[in-house]
Amino acid sequence: MRSPQILSLVLLLAALSTCKTPELTATATAPVDRGPAYLGVLYISGPYGRPGVRVVQVVPDSPADRAGLRLGDLIVAANGYTIMEGSNLKVRIGSMSPGQTLQLVVVREDGYRKTLHAELEELPERYTRPEAH
Repeated sequence: MRSPQILSLVLLLAALSTCKTPELTATATAPVDRGPAYLGVLYISGPYGRPGVRVVQVVPDSPADRAGLRLGDLIVAANGYTIMEGSNLKVRIGSMSPGQTLQLVVVREDGYRKTLHAELEELPERYTRPEAH
């Protein structure tokens, strides 16, 4: 009676081989010759014990600015992942490449929930070059 077990295993392996996760898809199509991705926003932890990070600065003409992020927005999700703290958002951005689109779910100060899309850019040189002393 191994036939049903083997069939189940074959079906499971076939199902797993067709699954794609967002991270694997993004990594497979990411350009390799560009620097780290950049959103252009500063944030702090959100309300204690609740998901999200609060936007405290949006860099003018940055991907965040063009996507419509505002001072005071609470970022609660990025590419479908809940943002519990700042390190979660940093990991999401760090797993992407310039030119890819980051989907953000924000809660505005008036309580309105909105989905924004930011096309990430390469980290500007002013943030990467060492300062001469």
